[in-house]
Amino acid sequence: MLPMRQAVPFGHEGKLAEPAASFTKVVQTMSDELRPIASTVMFADIVEYVRLAEIDELGTIRRVRDFIGRLVDTIIPLGSGSVLEVRGDGVLMNFSGPVEAVECAFAIHREACRESSMAVPAHPLQMRVGIHAADVWTDGRTVYGTAVNLAARIASLAGPAETVVTEAVRDRILVGLDADVHDLGNCFLKHVATAVRAFRLVEAEPRRLFGLMSRPPASELLGRARVAVLPFMPDSGGSDPYAVGDLIAQNLIHSVSRINTLDVVAWMSSKTFRERKLSVADTGRALAADWLVSGTFRLEGERVLVQAELVRVASGLAEMFERAGDRVDDLLQPQSQIAAGFAASFSRHIAGIEARRVELHHLPTLHSHSLLVGAVGLMHRSSPEQFLRSREALEHLLDRHPRMHAVRPWLAKWYVMRNTRGLSEDPRIDGQRAIEHTARALDAAPDDSFSMAVQGFVEFHIRRNVETASLLLQQACSSNPNDSLAATFMAAVLAAQGATVAAREQADRALALSPYDPLRAYMLLISASCALYADDYARAVLLAQASIRESAMHAAVWRTLIVALVGCGRVGDAREACSQLLSLEPMLTLRSYQARVALPERMARIAVDALRTAGVPEC
Repeated sequence: MLPMRQAVPFGHEGKLAEPAASFTKVVQTMSDELRPIASTVMFADIVEYVRLAEIDELGTIRRVRDFIGRLVDTIIPLGSGSVLEVRGDGVLMNFSGPVEAVECAFAIHREACRESSMAVPAHPLQMRVGIHAADVWTDGRTVYGTAVNLAARIASLAGPAETVVTEAVRDRILVGLDADVHDLGNCFLKHVATAVRAFRLVEAEPRRLFGLMSRPPASELLGRARVAVLPFMPDSGGSDPYAVGDLIAQNLIHSVSRINTLDVVAWMSSKTFRERKLSVADTGRALAADWLVSGTFRLEGERVLVQAELVRVASGLAEMFERAGDRVDDLLQPQSQIAAGFAASFSRHIAGIEARRVELHHLPTLHSHSLLVGAVGLMHRSSPEQFLRSREALEHLLDRHPRMHAVRPWLAKWYVMRNTRGLSEDPRIDGQRAIEHTARALDAAPDDSFSMAVQGFVEFHIRRNVETASLLLQQACSSNPNDSLAATFMAAVLAAQGATVAAREQADRALALSPYDPLRAYMLLISASCALYADDYARAVLLAQASIRESAMHAAVWRTLIVALVGCGRVGDAREACSQLLSLEPMLTLRSYQARVALPERMARIAVDALRTAGVPEC
């Protein structure tokens, strides 16, 4: 694309530069100075500008000029953004990260609302905003690349006073804290070759427990004090420093989680608070934690020096401060001395007992650790193509490190998910492969709760052996009471057995342990299913809708929503949901559904009748 011109201050006329003697020479000079950077590009323009100009051209021009001027001079700089270009009624901006861009987008909408409140009611000034995060090129003055164009294209999906973002932005914000998210699915944009996953954002209201009620304090909800371990930050540079900090935090989480008087926030939730400028009280409330553990580290050759503090959320005061040092290799050992030392000190202070050291599955290198996390991310938030690539990444890790058994439960889960997503060519073979991976993982670590939970997941969803699944999941929950995935699977099995009260308790527990987990959409789906089994259709609707807002690409949640809507007597809404379901599963029939989904007789009858009422064909 051609370079974007720099913004011209309002009240001044831009003057074209003299023609360059050699265009090729100019481009060559610029390209020598270009360097890649990670950036977030945002485009905002006025909705129906032409209509407003037709009503009052000069008045609209002055009004828009003054409004854009306020954005350029005040709103955007306050949001730590820089203006790349002013395009008449639109502004192209650049931000260091998605959170800053999203906050600025909401500020722009608020400013437009304030301006409109002083104008003729029939002529409101409304903005639409598009945001995309990607690597761009810069020469120190502006940015270049396809990401710049995509931000403007994605804005075309937004309606008046709306903000639409790409998947890259959605993955780096906290749902319910930075914004509430509505999945628009895969969208086709002008001059963009492939479909783009898009999400509509709205300003978040105070987070509600499971979308139904205010979240109570963690100790009241779970009966135990709750600890959140935040990512440890580097106090100096170094190679891949964040991976070291993540290993420290993960090791500490595993150590503390074995203390049965404490609950620990899942790592995938707490890691999203890296570098967020929130107070202790706000962070604690967002994670529903009683205590926060945070710290810094410094790499000095082969050694790592770590400082950690324990903060009481209620007071905001640090009550303990610990230092430790060891070889960097310690973080890759089955028993990290640094993590175990911190866990013992902090657990004695909080719970009055000593921490038990546990055997952990650690990756042998930082690069492999990062690769595993990336593969898991692809598995749970991805298109079908990305989902298939996630298996390639996991198998690559096993080829490189055959004894890295922490990878095997994820591979087993991948095979189950391929079946539940309707991508499996032979569910029986996939089930056998999943069992083989979990069996080998349990041979290496017999008390690993994650491996036991995934094996129970396989027995329930593919082999349809409810009794075996229940036994495995009970063992997983006993081995690690803070395993949110085991609690989620246990809820599904209990619901199928008719233990609806216990199922709801387990489902609620899983959600409470993982408020910002990538698997939260699935956890909400299981909670909705538990509500169906209890004939609580209104609750099931709310939970299914909450799951869809986080991910609208899974057919199972649409089926659950349809059953719940029919149960509430909302047949019209159920038929609308059915059209979405059939767009995801165009070959779905009642016959194929009954053949592949294992449900108790009563629930199967209710589900089939509801799907029939909503419009799913018989065969």
